[in-house]
Amino acid sequence: MEEATHDWYQYLTEDFALHFHYLITDTPQKIWLEIKTDHTELAKKEITLNQKEDDVILKLNELAVETHEWHKVKEICFVIRASDSPQQNKLKINSLELIRTYS
Repeated sequence: MEEATHDWYQYLTEDFALHFHYLITDTPQKIWLEIKTDHTELAKKEITLNQKEDDVILKLNELAVETHEWHKVKEICFVIRASDSPQQNKLKINSLELIRTYS
């Protein structure tokens, strides 16, 4: 079954951001946020979590590497690399949402 893609181009041009809240047991912790189509990485951002609990807001137009493929967003990935992670760390990400920013 073919997975659906979503048109995020309007979010990119209308100053939207990805917002999420996290809780973590050990700091600092590095994670990567990646936004992808079937064949292209649209955004890749290293994020260092320095607090035990916090909110992160990432403007889409500041993340974008290319803009023409944002009509075909398929995945939003949080990547944790073993080399960047304390062995006994617990990380909880919640409230992932698109929000409009007013700059």
